[in-house]
This record gives sequence, structure tokens and C-alpha cells, in this order.
Amino acid sequence: TRARFLARNRIVAGLTEGTVVVEGAIRSGTLSMARWAEALHRPVMGVPGPVTSAASVGVNQLIRLGQASMVTTAQEVITDLTTHASAARGQLDESFVPGPVRSPRGQAPSSIAPASAPRR
Repeated sequence: TRARFLARNRIVAGLTEGTVVVEGAIRSGTLSMARWAEALHRPVMGVPGPVTSAASVGVNQLIRLGQASMVTTAQEVITDLTTHASAARGQLDESFVPGPVRSPRGQAPSSIAPASAPRR
């Protein structure tokens, strides 16, 4: 379903170091992924496509609006990822202490449904 694809996009965006958009129509899941990556402070990069292709409209718009940096080679992707990682290291919250985290809304962990449980 559409909702599951959107949830998947959010998870994938959170697990990646960055997102490279190669093609994406104006109302595509690809652009959803790019929005999640941006919201999660991951670099978004785009490979420009032909202006005559409907599949390139979304990625070209991301680049034009400054929501994605334009890349055309693998080296440019590596450079963007390296630059972003260096900048992010300088923004780490020094007060962060690893440890247990409270369950949402005070629920005990056993009362939270497992992710693999079928929905009804």
C-alpha cells in the first residue's frame, strides 16, 4: 500500500548516509525519500536528467530549488558524503550519554506491538 511505501522510505532514509536521486516524477516515492532524507539531515544529491523526460522533472526541481546538490560522478557523491560527515561531527551534542531510552508514552516494552505483527 502507499502508506507502507512511505513508511519504508522514512526508514531507508534514516538508515542511509545520503540519498542520490537519479529519476523521480513530480509525485513519486523518490521525492518522498528525498524529503525524508532532508528532514533527517542527510545529504540529498541529484543527477540531472533531460528536460524532456517526465521522470526527470522531480530531480531537476530538487536541484533547481537547492534541495539537492547536483552530482554527475561517483567522486562527487563521495565528496558530498565526506563533507557532510565532517560537518555533522562538529555538531554533535556533547551532553549525549548512551543508555536506555524510555518507551513512548510510558508504555512498557512488552505492550508495544512488534513491527512484524500483521495489521488488521
